[in-house]
Amino acid sequence: MKKALTLLCAISIAAPMAFAAEMSTTETTTTGAGGAAVSTSSTSTTTGAGTVTTFTPGSAIMVKTESAADPVSYQLSEKVTYVTAEGTVVEPSMIKAGVPVTVHYIKEGDRMVADRVVVSETTTTTTTE
Repeated sequence: MKKALTLLCAISIAAPMAFAAEMSTTETTTTGAGGAAVSTSSTSTTTGAGTVTTFTPGSAIMVKTESAADPVSYQLSEKVTYVTAEGTVVEPSMIKAGVPVTVHYIKEGDRMVADRVVVSETTTTTTTE
């Protein structure tokens, strides 16, 4: 019983870390006449990493993580960018099942909306004659 309880506690602590490897927050304040703050908004971007299981360009990407039983689904924003770890822009056609990625996303209610997909490893084929 003690072992089961200890295991349950360890899983509940580790699980959120698997999905939220990194988080950054941007806060924007709009000022009105006289410099008084009119409104403030905050956006948090979180990252999740794993291997692509399903990818539909312009729609969604599903990523299998080591810690989750089921793949995690992300909706793709209209302005999503696809880049390498070095920041080089890549075509969506480079993203296929089995490719390791890091997804930068924003929580919108119960949806995770990806605005950047970083391809951790790309393979190229060169033919010589």
